[in-house]
Amino acid sequence: MKIATWNVNGIRAREAQVREWLASDRPDAVCLQEIKARPEQIPELLFESEGYWCYWHGAGGYSGVALHLRKELCAARPVFGHPAFDLETRIVTADVGDLTIASVYVPNGGKDYAAKLRFLEALGAWAGEMRAAGRSARPRGCFARSRRATRRTSPSAPAPPCSGCRAS
Repeated sequence: MKIATWNVNGIRAREAQVREWLASDRPDAVCLQEIKARPEQIPELLFESEGYWCYWHGAGGYSGVALHLRKELCAARPVFGHPAFDLETRIVTADVGDLTIASVYVPNGGKDYAAKLRFLEALGAWAGEMRAAGRSARPRGCFARSRRATRRTSPSAPAPPCSGCRAS
């Protein structure tokens, strides 16, 4: 299964690039972070991308995630969900067989490092619960491991020199 992730830093600004990428690469699962838009603000051509079950989870000006699953993976629309610790539209999950895929956007911690650590602890506990239940969890996304923000501008751009947000 090809799971791809991209911190788009504003979906409305990246609409054309995302559509082109989906059409050319056709990943099985797409995890987008930092969409910076409410569902009703998503460009129409992206809202239900052809061949994908799409879920947009955003509240507006910052944060927000999306998860798209190829329809070949799921006969019916999957149930998309959010763990209880998701207080800022930072994680969306869906089950594909015995696999749980999660699109995750971890707080960068610049203004509230303790909040970042709480989020990471909760994410770790959630992954442990998935394993205990016999599920294989695949959290993917922007984990903001570095205090210095470094991002790719597209999934095919060269890797940044440090361990910031990365497409994979």
